Amino acid sequence: MSGLLSLSDRRSYHLYRKETDMRKGFNQLCGIVTNELGRQVTQGDAFIFINRPRTHLKLLVYEQGGFTIFYRRLEKGAFEVPPFDLDAKSLQLTTDQLHFILQGISLQRSVTVKDINNHRIPVENKIIGEAFSKIYRYVIVNSSERLVLLASEMDFFDAYTFVMKHRIGAGLQFSIDIKMESRQFYLPPLTLQVLTERALTCNRTSRSEPLHIRIYSTDSNELVVENNLLPKSEQPEGLDGGIGAFIEAIIFYPNEPRRL
Repeated sequence: MSGLLSLSDRRSYHLYRKETDMRKGFNQLCGIVTNELGRQVTQGDAFIFINRPRTHLKLLVYEQGGFTIFYRRLEKGAFEVPPFDLDAKSLQLTTDQLHFILQGISLQRSVTVKDINNHRIPVENKIIGEAFSKIYRYVIVNSSERLVLLASEMDFFDAYTFVMKHRIGAGLQFSIDIKMESRQFYLPPLTLQVLTERALTCNRTSRSEPLHIRIYSTDSNELVVENNLLPKSEQPEGLDGGIGAFIEAIIFYPNEPRRL
């Protein structure tokens, strides 16, 4: 989730039922909240508005003495929303539901993953929902921590790799072999995700040439993250040359630093 928007269980989130013209600003959206929903934005709740094609979304909230609009546009797909009651003007969302909506993820329709032959296999909606919930909760709880236990990071990373393989299919493969004793090390939170995202940013993924990310621990208690090189034709800026650049971090074991 964007650092500009922090989702919290202490706040209520209300999804407006009708399609909304995204040209509406603070005054018009506050008017909808007051006149149609019978609520006050200044009470601290957040209100979500979506356009007719469900490609654009605005979230209106009042905090720290002022109004804020969070504006999101999907490059692909559409925002998926839960069903409304017949006479409801809005729908109260949980933080998990809102997180899924913001990512363009549907838990209403059947979910599939791709096998090594790029064939789609049905997966229970509950499973993919639990994976996203685990990811979201881990980020909320640990993103501000300096270090986390590698064992905890791996629980999160298992859910993350499941979701990424669901999204990309046979073009992305993971091989993970970390010794149990190595899982007692500490590392900065989201380290493995950051390294994976870097590999995806710099490399192609395809069924014929899958990107293979390997994560393993050595006998000398080093954690290694490596991938094959499938460089994109255009490399993003600000990554020290892109492909194969070596990223270092320190994993802390009691009184003994280790190198990633």
